[in-house]
Amino acid sequence: MEPLYAPRSVITDNFDNLLIEIPVRKNWFIILFLSFWLCGWFLGEVFALGAVFGVLRNAAGLFLVFWLCGWTVGGLFAFRSLLWMVAGKEVIKAGTGTLELSKPGLLFSKTRVYDLSQCKRFRIQDTGDGSSLWGFQRRSLPGFGASGIIRFDYGYNTIKFCDGVDEAEAKHLLDVLREKKILTDVNF
Repeated sequence: MEPLYAPRSVITDNFDNLLIEIPVRKNWFIILFLSFWLCGWFLGEVFALGAVFGVLRNAAGLFLVFWLCGWTVGGLFAFRSLLWMVAGKEVIKAGTGTLELSKPGLLFSKTRVYDLSQCKRFRIQDTGDGSSLWGFQRRSLPGFGASGIIRFDYGYNTIKFCDGVDEAEAKHLLDVLREKKILTDVNF
């Protein structure tokens, strides 16, 4: 018989708020690939920087500067993805009239704070469209837009969060927020 699956999220019930932490799903193939790729990227960066300062006076040097800019951006994206997959987590803090969404461990991300009185139509929506990038789900690579199974309307935007949890766990999280009276019928 299949054992019951444990939740991915960790819920901490403080007096005036609820803190939900969801660790990122680890894709070990991508973690290993990016680790080796970043070693080669670093060597290319060092050699290109050395070459730029040696041949900056001609057209080849200008092309190398242009190439180096793209190479650096690609390396930063790969490093950001690797760091997220190794140490990332999604943190949801709800209470005192606000919903705070943050992703510690994801470089260049900021905490978003929403007024709960303006958060409407909370729902669970798993697109399940199978969209992928080279065979990997988009959600496994950070930086490809917001994703998540729980959604709500905030003004004329749809906000998505709780990436990496299944539908049953997402229902449980919404039930907990409702039981704690953080979300009310107005939010649904």
